[in-house]
Amino acid sequence: WSYQSRLIWVSVTYFVFGLAFSTISIPYGSMVTVISPKPAHRSQLSVFRSMGALIAVLAVLVIPPLFIYDKNAQGHSFIVPERLFAVSVIGGVLALGLYAVCYAGVRERIVVDKPREDRPGFARTLASVLSNRALAALIVAALAQGLGVGVSQALIPYVCLDYFKMPQLQSLAGLLIVAPTVLL
Repeated sequence: WSYQSRLIWVSVTYFVFGLAFSTISIPYGSMVTVISPKPAHRSQLSVFRSMGALIAVLAVLVIPPLFIYDKNAQGHSFIVPERLFAVSVIGGVLALGLYAVCYAGVRERIVVDKPREDRPGFARTLASVLSNRALAALIVAALAQGLGVGVSQALIPYVCLDYFKMPQLQSLAGLLIVAPTVLL
């Protein structure tokens, strides 16, 4: 494959992965309202969901770098494609299994009957968001945080491998990024 073909393939599959992740993540985040009528329970569910996600991110950032790198005769580190593939398959199987457990373990306890016509359209919702400065600020802050985390996670492998020449630092960097959030 040419470089452009591979770049297009990687971009498209990354986009599809993000879309697929959103289709799973968003419903689980919004299900809190139909799992319990009590605000205290909803708050606990939200905290545990966030903690579970942080622990998963921590595992993904720390564990794979310990297995996917090797050194050549000159002492340069490189990713071993077979190891990366094996770690990816193991992670995929583990993710599917955990999603199945989540799907089987969650049930709606509250039935909400809302007529379809009560739902505002996209234009009205967007106008509402733009007129609410506090909500708009929260959205911008969340997008900025997501962008910052994404960029830092994308740069860590390059910095650790190419600048420091120590790919094992990638695990430590991942731990240092996520651990403070888990501890808070």
